[in-house]
Amino acid sequence: MLRRMIQTGLFAGFLTALLYSVVQAFTVTPLIFEAEVFEQAGGGHSHAVVEHLHEDGQTHLHQNGEAEAAPATEPVEPWSPADGFERYGFTVFANIVTAVGFSFVMVAAFAVWGKPVDMRVGLWWGLAGYAIFALAPSLGLPPEVPGAAAAPLEARQTWWFGAMAATAIGLGLLVFAKPIWLRLVGIPILLIPHLIGAPRPIGLDPGPVPPELASLYVVWALVTALVFWLLLGASAGEIYRRLGEADARPAAGRAA
Repeated sequence: MLRRMIQTGLFAGFLTALLYSVVQAFTVTPLIFEAEVFEQAGGGHSHAVVEHLHEDGQTHLHQNGEAEAAPATEPVEPWSPADGFERYGFTVFANIVTAVGFSFVMVAAFAVWGKPVDMRVGLWWGLAGYAIFALAPSLGLPPEVPGAAAAPLEARQTWWFGAMAATAIGLGLLVFAKPIWLRLVGIPILLIPHLIGAPRPIGLDPGPVPPELASLYVVWALVTALVFWLLLGASAGEIYRRLGEADARPAAGRAA
């Protein structure tokens, strides 16, 4: 069982990351590059390329204007991957790490659930992952382009993890709880983080990025996140099923 879980997590995560990286390269990544042009024009200082886990649950490498300023007497240019192949390579690597990690989480859920899993069932688990890690948190904290105004990082992270946990618990109760009253408890749990409200930026400065570009980025980030989770769910479910059948054949042969 453990070998089956590890193999499924690795294979499904790697396959999902490669396919998602192709989709990302033609949708989200060009918008990030365009936003960085506005960020650099409006910031006038050095920008380090860093990896971000956005509210859509995915990783993107882009310029960050919040790097700590070096002393004026000793300017230090932070290292960053060069534009082009090197930067795409780092993005693909980040996607692989993220996809494999989420794949292990999904496979663990398969094992705890204990029922037969295939591609169709995996798609439903993928939709659940999308709701938990992307859709619900984005209702309060939409994915942000580089240079967009944002609340303090610690406050955003706290709210994001709270929304994620509340959505997971609420959906779990709605789907798996047997008593009706316990299922109904899942509804207010789903709403709690949104009733509390997500942290908002301090001040009224919207940042240098045009609202049209920021809105387009939100749309594509959520669309590509849906693609990511459907790919992950379908591939994890199908690989998990095939490996289970492969493990069952030798056992059936010995029994015969």
